[in-house]
Amino acid sequence: MATSFRTASCWGLLSFKDISMEFTWDEWQLLDSTQKYLYRDVILENYHNLISVDGWEEWYQNNQDELESIERSYACSVLG
Repeated sequence: MATSFRTASCWGLLSFKDISMEFTWDEWQLLDSTQKYLYRDVILENYHNLISVDGWEEWYQNNQDELESIERSYACSVLG
């Protein structure tokens, strides 16, 4: 699995990449639908925890494009 570990700077806000796990396209295809839904649930939980700590508005503005990209990618993968 192509997992990359990142260290959050103690001087700034966390980014979505600091709390997410990335799969390659091939790895994603090996997951069954239950595993994909679990991944979605964990990512959403991490997202909610992160915004509650960092302050929602600034964090969301800094990560909006990436979140929307992940959302579209996930929908395409799960729904075909």
